[in-house]
Amino acid sequence: MKKLFFIFLLIGNLFFLPVQVLPDVDPPKYYFTKETKEYKPGIKRHLIRTITKKGPVVANVLEIDLSNENISVKVGLPDAKKIKAKETLLNIVKHEMAYLGINANYFDVKLGNPLGTLITEGTWLVGPVYDRVAIGFSKDKKAFVDQVMLVGNATTYRGFRRKPVTTFEIDGLNTPPHFYNKISLFTINWDEELVLPSSKTGVIVKNGCIKKIVNDRAEIPKKGYVLVSNANYVLNYLKRKDRLKIKWQSHPDWSNVVEAVSGGPYLIMNGEIYVDEINQKFKFAKKETYTARSAVGVDYNGKLYLIVVDSKDDNHSVGVTLQELAELLKKLNLKEAINLDGGGSSTLVVDGKIINKLSERHERKISSALLIFYHHF
Repeated sequence: MKKLFFIFLLIGNLFFLPVQVLPDVDPPKYYFTKETKEYKPGIKRHLIRTITKKGPVVANVLEIDLSNENISVKVGLPDAKKIKAKETLLNIVKHEMAYLGINANYFDVKLGNPLGTLITEGTWLVGPVYDRVAIGFSKDKKAFVDQVMLVGNATTYRGFRRKPVTTFEIDGLNTPPHFYNKISLFTINWDEELVLPSSKTGVIVKNGCIKKIVNDRAEIPKKGYVLVSNANYVLNYLKRKDRLKIKWQSHPDWSNVVEAVSGGPYLIMNGEIYVDEINQKFKFAKKETYTARSAVGVDYNGKLYLIVVDSKDDNHSVGVTLQELAELLKKLNLKEAINLDGGGSSTLVVDGKIINKLSERHERKISSALLIFYHHF
């Protein structure tokens, strides 16, 4: 009987031994691995694995040496003739016969028009919205990152002697009404026809001369444009047969920029983390949203970096917040970096293949891309 009682006590002690509870600690901040592979001379891929409080993070980073004479940069569009179009990045890269590409500007999901600075072959296709940050490239492949303004100073001339009768500013270029304060100019790159917002006046200008003033629909001439104002009293001074002369100015001076895309907010400025989504009037659902992200930046040697962070897979990569993306880019020692359109748009294509893990079942159609070409001379 005593033996049975002793066994019972022993078993009881085994079952009721105190359990040591581990404290809830943050994941190790030192966990940051980078696997590097060279695709071509001047083009490297860094596969980065790290971890945050939410879970694992995987990022694909392309490092591009712009000083390599075989490499060039260009904006990619779904349609060379009009900006209101969408296509997958994979198809844009293949159609343009580029070596690699990343998604670029934010865009209107319904209409397909890019939002923010868009320059290709030295021509402004879309003007800035809210003076948001953009990245531009000169003919000699130097990269510029800055918040850009574009203003058109217009002068109206009237009569046989062509006297100047009024001047006004144009602060929108192929941008919807809620993105400019005064007047926007729409070119044939927007569409063949412009449906005017209610109570708006459209001034059709062809070869520098006002041909028609309308209130419903405006046909956009191939050698001209249409002006639409948020303050119609400005355009009410204009008359048919008036002549217009416009001088465009960018601040800072980007007259030497031949290719450019826009994004925002800033992520890295002068080597330091700088996330300014409020200053650039972004209204993200949540500042702490974990999602797929795309970014572009340059290091202190002028090398270009294209970055895509995967998301929506707890076992692979949970995505990052804007702040965490900036922290990741800081570890890459970038001098300047900006956020691009993200989420389902985040895509990175190299040599005809998508190298990141898409956050949606299918590749999303986008409105613009930043492309890299590799030439064999």
